Amino acid sequence: MQQNRELKQASRKIGLGMLVLVVIFAFLPFRQSIAQADSYSSWKALEEEGFSVGAIASPSLKIDAEGMPYLAYIDTDNSERVAVVRYNGSFWAPVGTPYISSTYAQFVTMDIAQNGTPYVAYTDISSSMKATVKRYNGNAWENVGNAAFSSSSASYLSLALNPSGVPYVLYQDGANSSKATVMRFNGAVWEVVGQPGFSAGQIQEGSIAFSSEGTPYVAYYDMSISNKAVVMKYNGTAWQSVGQPGISEDAAPYPVIAIASNGVPYLAYRDASQENRETVKKYNGTAWETVGQPGFSAGLISSNSIVISADGTPYVGYSDSGTNGGATVMKYNGTAWENVGEPGVPGTSAYSATLALSPSGMPYIAYRDSRYSQRATVMKYVGATYAVNFEANGGSPVTAQNVSANATATEPSAPTRTGYTFAGWYGDSALTTPFNFSTPITADTTLYANWTAKEYTVSFNSGGGSTVNSQNVKYNEVAAEPSAPTRTGYTFAGWYGDSALTTPFNFSTPITADTTLYAKWTAEEYTVSFNSGGGSSVNSQNVKYNEVAAEPSAPTRTGYTFAGWYSDSALTTPFSFAAPITANTTLYAKWTPDTYTVSFDTDGGSSVSAQTVNYEEMAVIPTPSPTRTGYAFGGWYTDSALTTPFDFTTPITQDRTLYAKWATNSYTVSYETNGGSSVNSEAVDYNGKATNPAEPTRTGYTFAGWYGDSALTTSFDFASPITGDTTIYAKWEIKAYTVSYETNGGSAVSSETVDYNTSATQPIAPTRSGYTFAGWYSDSALTTSFDFAAPITADTTLYAKWASANAKLTGLSVNQGTLDPAFSDAVFTYHARNVPNSVTAVDVTLTQADPNAELAVTGATKVSSVDGVSVYRVSGLAVGANSVQIKVTAEDKSFTDYSLTIERAAAPVSPTTPPVTEPTPTTPVPTPAPTPAPTPAPTPVPTPAPIPAPTPTPNPAPSAVPVFQGSVVDVPALVNKISAAANAAPSSGAALTDTNGHWAQQAVGTFARLGFVTGDPDGSFRPNDSITRAEFAAVLARIFPVGQATVSSPVLNDVGNHWANDSIRSLVGIGVLKGYGDGTFRPDRTISREEMAAVLSRIVDLDQVNKDVTKGEFADRSQISAYAADAVKQAAQAGIVSGKPGERFDPKGQSSRAEAIVMLTNALNLDPQIWMILNNLD
Repeated sequence: MQQNRELKQASRKIGLGMLVLVVIFAFLPFRQSIAQADSYSSWKALEEEGFSVGAIASPSLKIDAEGMPYLAYIDTDNSERVAVVRYNGSFWAPVGTPYISSTYAQFVTMDIAQNGTPYVAYTDISSSMKATVKRYNGNAWENVGNAAFSSSSASYLSLALNPSGVPYVLYQDGANSSKATVMRFNGAVWEVVGQPGFSAGQIQEGSIAFSSEGTPYVAYYDMSISNKAVVMKYNGTAWQSVGQPGISEDAAPYPVIAIASNGVPYLAYRDASQENRETVKKYNGTAWETVGQPGFSAGLISSNSIVISADGTPYVGYSDSGTNGGATVMKYNGTAWENVGEPGVPGTSAYSATLALSPSGMPYIAYRDSRYSQRATVMKYVGATYAVNFEANGGSPVTAQNVSANATATEPSAPTRTGYTFAGWYGDSALTTPFNFSTPITADTTLYANWTAKEYTVSFNSGGGSTVNSQNVKYNEVAAEPSAPTRTGYTFAGWYGDSALTTPFNFSTPITADTTLYAKWTAEEYTVSFNSGGGSSVNSQNVKYNEVAAEPSAPTRTGYTFAGWYSDSALTTPFSFAAPITANTTLYAKWTPDTYTVSFDTDGGSSVSAQTVNYEEMAVIPTPSPTRTGYAFGGWYTDSALTTPFDFTTPITQDRTLYAKWATNSYTVSYETNGGSSVNSEAVDYNGKATNPAEPTRTGYTFAGWYGDSALTTSFDFASPITGDTTIYAKWEIKAYTVSYETNGGSAVSSETVDYNTSATQPIAPTRSGYTFAGWYSDSALTTSFDFAAPITADTTLYAKWASANAKLTGLSVNQGTLDPAFSDAVFTYHARNVPNSVTAVDVTLTQADPNAELAVTGATKVSSVDGVSVYRVSGLAVGANSVQIKVTAEDKSFTDYSLTIERAAAPVSPTTPPVTEPTPTTPVPTPAPTPAPTPAPTPVPTPAPIPAPTPTPNPAPSAVPVFQGSVVDVPALVNKISAAANAAPSSGAALTDTNGHWAQQAVGTFARLGFVTGDPDGSFRPNDSITRAEFAAVLARIFPVGQATVSSPVLNDVGNHWANDSIRSLVGIGVLKGYGDGTFRPDRTISREEMAAVLSRIVDLDQVNKDVTKGEFADRSQISAYAADAVKQAAQAGIVSGKPGERFDPKGQSSRAEAIVMLTNALNLDPQIWMILNNLD
């Protein structure tokens, strides 16, 4: 098969030149080779597995309206250009030219128009990684609008055509802080849809899809909201969130969106909250709800696709670590997710899985096949063979058919049935869904014959009653008995088969001809009842329909007069006995009651109107009650003697008079003393007089009499009568007090007169020579400061307090040497000269002008202080100048600074022979470790299935010779950096959820504790994922301090805006990394094993370190590129790298993150100091 594949690949390479791949990196062992998986009965490869010419990346699978599969991908073995192929039923053939891009490309995405035209979007290095869209016009690929139409670099492209065939592209916009932008082609140019960079934060892994009405939806995960999933739609004016932002419970890599035909959006993503398994949600119009169970995949997924079939069934496809990394397709059956065919095709790692459905609903899945060096494989779901049975439902038999899965059944000749016409085959026994013989068969199926029988008319003659509709009844079936007709005044007596109404009709009789049925009726009789409403009883009457009732004799009722019969209980409609009776009827007697007069005698109060009250009804309590000046109303009484209160619930049966009762009012006379001593209130009867009380008292005031108003304008007359509650107010005249000022030797301050409880006015501060005024005090001992806001309640004397303003010395002397100049009141800087060398301490005496002033001395120690005379000692005098600083602070906080310099003479010089000493070695000064720029999340790559650990490489023996290239690495700075990181390292690293039990667990944990690597936001490290050139450069720059650039840095036209730009350029400038001949670096390309070995050979001095010369002779050494051959061999001999099973090195194999960490650990351990630091850390 390999020979056939090579022949086919050779035929596809016509016109392609041989490309020379310039490679500069190498790497560690990755994993064992994987044996080819067993075949799968439900899945079949199109042409053959691994059919592409070279290894592929970024596959995009679509199927046109005719069911023709297309695959677009990057050919990583051919300058990473974009290729598009189509399966013609026998083999895959290029669509147009073998490659549609001329240079290195990324982020390929494809869609196919309804007319079959394929569209492909990508970015390439020739346009500074800007977005380009091409379409195949039947002869050649042509640009849609301008190539490189995005304003800056574009990443994570997603292409989709709307229902009108207009292409839209979603991408991470380098011109807008890596936020989301969508552009569309308007027929002439590409234009932005809504605002550019409309997402909240930086996005990754976006997806775009359309509803059937043409509304664009986008999905992505937003790094500003913890990498959670976001779905937005364009409303014609702006992008709006569908549901809440941050749909997922945790980080949601690989978000993809699809819109069902009913407009419901579905979102599939890798769910960090479910151990990175697959979860699907749909939007119900109000909120996002989980479809089936969350995290339903067998294990961690990578890559992702979701497609909705025509019948609304969601399908998903992904690479699943739970099935050894194979590709799995599942669909939702309405209750749970179920596998489509066998899961985990082809039984081992299938990277970048992408799913598509044919127009008939047939699933196809494409992936990078690890068994064939990452070449392309496309599998089609073929299913099994199913039985199609035919249930004739009483007709002639029809032979069953066996049909292959997804094939169609053959429509048989129509069966026959006596008395019936064949009406087609149906998919259900209830005969509700006609069967379409173009429908693919996907399960055992039974089809059911539908028959149409002859029909007869059954008519209904209702004989004057309401109309009854006729019925069409099939042969030998029975008519349905209709609802009984109605006829006013008659009761329905059933249906008869003859007009003479002699033979009742049985509705269980089969209908075999047109039939007429006749209604029979019985006349009705009604009862006329008489409700006398409390009067004498009246007998009811039986009256036939439409006849009249006889008017009975009038009833009687005590105390009432009969007023006639009424047809309603509300007595609003009089009844006419000439009216025909057409229903049961009740007539109601109306009565007129007798009336009586209730009069009210108010006995001098206000008048109250009399009331007319019906017999045995009750009088109403008059409101308001009557009033009478000076009296309180005491109720109504039945007698003028006012002995019996009247009960207004008593029925009135005769005329009567009620009498008002009154009680004299008593009023309260209150005394408001306005702050004086209290005076008790008193009770005074209406028109009585109040008693003049004893005068109240009030501190600081003189009583001035009682007043009748609060304004104190009208004096109260105790001879006046009291006619209501009264308040009398005390009037007061305030006292005045003298505030005097004792200035205690200061200038005089005049006294002032102050009213009681008011405050004194603070006077202008007095003055006193040599003092600063320090405030007024309320006591002569000057202990309590006076508050001028305090009220004056007595004659008061205030006392001035003074603070000295003298901050001077009156004397400064020294007990050794000569003071220069002599002390003077106007001099503040002094020298003590001629202090002998033999003197090591000098006493300084300071005399204060004011003993109460504060003294602060710097450079000397206090010996004593008495009455303003202080002695300070300056000890340990140095040869030369010895400074003493003196500060004097007066009571008023003014101060004076003095300076004294004591000059000690040098010792006499004697000739001596200097001792010979060994020079002290200089300890290298650690170079501060550069703070690494935050490393953005790397371009996601499929997560391989768990792999066997490579043959462990023992820690290399530390070398006693220089380990690192001195011209490249600052070795002292490196050792200090590792030591500082180890000292600051936590006792254990952050929990990485997917490294427990991994063969590289210890090395990864050490690097995490040192801060050289971090995990993903979901807590994973993804040790088996591949590592890119940019990621490896960032780790190197984080660890190794390098010198200044020593080579001319080439122009690298694809790293300008890259997150690892600084790390790449630093290492290129020192000669550790190199670019490609076309001026690119290709930062997001996976680094190979031989490339990584070559890089390390430029950092480690492999010629100097200890080596095991028995190693490095790999079985596949002929496949190692010439530039890396010696580096690989020496790195293996030095213990940095090792091979794979079968003595293979796999030089072109992709390197994993775990292998990178182990390799770097081995290199660092070659240095004895670093080896000891890392071993002590572990």
